[in-house]
Amino acid sequence: NTQTFDVSGNMNARSMENMPITSRNTFNLALFGPGYNGTRDNEFGNPTFAFGGMQRRGFIIDGVDNSQRGGPGRLGIFSPEDIAEVKVLGNDMDAEYGRTVGGLIIMITKGGTNETHGEGLVLERRPGLISRPPLAPPPKPFQQWATFSTNVGGPIKKDKLFYFASAEYEPEDGANAITITPKNALALGLPASELATAPFKQRFQSYLGRVDYQLNPNNNFYFRYSEYQTPSQYNTSGGLLELTAGNNFNDFDQTASAQWTSILSPRAVNELRFGYLQRIFSRPPVSGQVGPIVVISGVAQLGSNSSAAQGYNEDQFNFIDNFSYHWGSHELKIGMDIDTIEVDSRDRLLLQYTFSSLTQ
Repeated sequence: NTQTFDVSGNMNARSMENMPITSRNTFNLALFGPGYNGTRDNEFGNPTFAFGGMQRRGFIIDGVDNSQRGGPGRLGIFSPEDIAEVKVLGNDMDAEYGRTVGGLIIMITKGGTNETHGEGLVLERRPGLISRPPLAPPPKPFQQWATFSTNVGGPIKKDKLFYFASAEYEPEDGANAITITPKNALALGLPASELATAPFKQRFQSYLGRVDYQLNPNNNFYFRYSEYQTPSQYNTSGGLLELTAGNNFNDFDQTASAQWTSILSPRAVNELRFGYLQRIFSRPPVSGQVGPIVVISGVAQLGSNSSAAQGYNEDQFNFIDNFSYHWGSHELKIGMDIDTIEVDSRDRLLLQYTFSSLTQ
């Protein structure tokens, strides 16, 4: 591209259908883009993206900001089949893209068409086919990881009104081995129940609904709502943490966006967008109490941990308007992008006592 300085790569629906993906994390697809490097995330966390050595990046879904401002990640989470296009922008971007000095991961969700189409996916990792976790004592704990996903799209009124909807559910049961030795447990007076394998349990769920309306040849609208939640038990457990020193983790995201595209004349187009994003999560302690943390290096961690009772709530409202005008060999684009952000983050008082050895 000789007209801009950005380094970009674009993947359409056909290329994404044929891309290898190692998990259901849609943002891993962006790692196929050029001009940067990164590391995938095998669950539903944040893949690492480094643009020119900077891990500064923004996320845009359907033209609306999708970046978490109280942290380094993204807000809305989508199934891979929900996405029609992925674009990665790096280096020097146009003026309409801001709030980052690194790069952008841009995605467009699917909408319905005049034909009704649907998909279904079942992927099961059955308990009998999963090996016993390393370091976990027998008997083998119960484990599973399954994926159930479906979507459907089509016309409500031919050539006018269309819908697309999807849902995904992933039950995962794992086991995090506790590696405190029996000898050290005896010296610390820990009961056998504190050495049991932590039964990690997660229930990932995501939902999306989108409606597109073609009012006339010059005006079209869309509205999209998505929701993601993943309650997890014993999320931070195992290793040198006694069983009741771990935390559960409850995560909830929801996003909504709308757009009105208007062709004002053969030379003029206006795009008006609105977005709402929210993330809420909490880390209640397994024991139900937030107490002092006792760390004995290489031996055990007792009582609680540093993220116990952590809470977070972020709300964003995004207002965007872009006006484009073309005449002859010239093009003018002018607009505004206003994002109101409220973040409420709560952390515990860190009461930690560290000892270099059991004797100390």
